[in-house]
Amino acid sequence: AALFGLGARIFVPAGMAPARVRAIESEGATVTVVAGSYDETVERAAAERGEWCLVIQDTSWPGYETVPRWVIEGYSTILWEVEDELSRRNEPGPDLAAAQIGVGAFAAAVCRHYRGPGASSRPALIGVEPASADCARRSAESGRLVSVPGPHPSIMAGLNCGLPSGVAWPSVSGGIDLFAAIEDAPVHRAMRLLAESGVVSGETGAAGLA
Repeated sequence: AALFGLGARIFVPAGMAPARVRAIESEGATVTVVAGSYDETVERAAAERGEWCLVIQDTSWPGYETVPRWVIEGYSTILWEVEDELSRRNEPGPDLAAAQIGVGAFAAAVCRHYRGPGASSRPALIGVEPASADCARRSAESGRLVSVPGPHPSIMAGLNCGLPSGVAWPSVSGGIDLFAAIEDAPVHRAMRLLAESGVVSGETGAAGLA
């Protein structure tokens, strides 16, 4: 928004770490904390949609599907950066990839990358989400989208989502080999292990290693 000279209003759910709120504000955005879950925050942001307000959100709902598809495409950049780095090191592709699942946009990008035509490697894929917000695992078991009502108290704040994105779900359900719902305790250890390797990660980022 700043690049285009536009204002930005970011809606975040209650429980968002104050440091993250300050980081968003430092970019020039206005932060609105919604007294509710991630899903309630999505609804609140969606209500702002209009002639003078563009809503940019990674989850989809009927009538709002184009932007979430673009978000999945944007996430694919991460996977190509991994490919470039492996090539630079002359190393083969991974045998296993763990993808964090909130609404599923990032996981969909991972699935499309490693399950698409011409994929250079086809690792086993694990989808990781909090045990208290395991909407993807439950949806996979049920064979349909399932909503997990809040509250979602996990420290993995970026994954505290109660309903998978309809746009992402076909790729996620068709590509993930194993859905793992994890508690918070192993995330603390994963963050420490990453720090020992020189990687500064938040709780959501450490979920894959956990």
